[in-house]
Amino acid sequence: MSFAPVSLAPVGRLTFPDQQQNSETQRKSVASECDGKIKLRMRWCLKCALTPLQEAKKATESTLWSIILSSAYNERLEGKMETSAEERKFWRALACFAVAGILLIITAYYLPDIWKLRRLLLEAIGEAFIVAAILGLTVDKYLKGDLVRRASQDVHKYLVGYNLPDEIKQRIQQLMGTVFIRRNWHIAYMLSPSGKDEVVIDVVYSYELENVSNEVQDYLPMIQIEKHLNPTILELRCDDPDSRFRISSKAGESLGKEEKVPGLIELRANSVKVKPTGTNGLRYPFSAHFQLRTPHDHSDTFSFGQPSIGVTIAASYPPEYSFSIEPEPGMIATENMWQIRNRAFLRSEHVVLRWFKIEPQDKSSASSQT
Repeated sequence: MSFAPVSLAPVGRLTFPDQQQNSETQRKSVASECDGKIKLRMRWCLKCALTPLQEAKKATESTLWSIILSSAYNERLEGKMETSAEERKFWRALACFAVAGILLIITAYYLPDIWKLRRLLLEAIGEAFIVAAILGLTVDKYLKGDLVRRASQDVHKYLVGYNLPDEIKQRIQQLMGTVFIRRNWHIAYMLSPSGKDEVVIDVVYSYELENVSNEVQDYLPMIQIEKHLNPTILELRCDDPDSRFRISSKAGESLGKEEKVPGLIELRANSVKVKPTGTNGLRYPFSAHFQLRTPHDHSDTFSFGQPSIGVTIAASYPPEYSFSIEPEPGMIATENMWQIRNRAFLRSEHVVLRWFKIEPQDKSSASSQT
């Protein structure tokens, strides 16, 4: 009796339909749970990347007004904002974020497929870094610039309040855009009698010019004198080493002429390139000399064409004359000298000076009784 060879094949584990359905459900739930964890991880990474930008925006909004009010426009919002060391650090940090994000994405690409969760996590973190860098370079910079620009347009309202008339607010806003300030004024009036009813007044003044902006500005030196004062303009000069000039008249002649405004004698020099004052305290010295011919009893209104701080006026005159200045707040008056130190004269504000001849008192004859 012979038997045929029988080959035995491995027999797998028997499974029933219910067990197959349960295992499929478990796989789906595990996959769904993994996807949920991955999404939570991605959201957490994005939140971590965007939180510094949001905090920076809130800090900028909360401190903007205090910065503007305390610094008094030292950075000059209308000028080009200089790149500071902090800003350079910010740009370098954004570049590092972008490079790190790219490296993380490249690293995730070369990980084995079996590390699916790790790959997705690295890709999410890398994408979050890149998004943070892009937002910092574009949106964050735009928001800060727009915030500063809008604040600078209406900051005068917060400085002086809303109840002032619009004309005054506009004037204050123009003052905030001041570029030139003239300091250390020295004005000398020297009276000399000429003839019976006239007096000749030599006026010599000097000041130092500052450019308080962040850019080089064109400054136009000039002298303007009323024609009825019979002026003789003798000299206008600048003694800065880089911009020096001197305009002087010939003997017996006068500079300037009546041009745009009737009744006003003007002398205009060529514009001077004035560099920003900066931290070095750069100032440009200007001076002028002219004469007035007026009656014995007359006056002069010395008007300031630019905001001016620190004015000293000195007078020299014969004993038979008197010289006076209209009182100003904080003015220190000594013999033949008036100092106005703690006041800023704005554009078109002025000082009024008067001189007159002292009439001799009539000698009364007194009768004596004996």
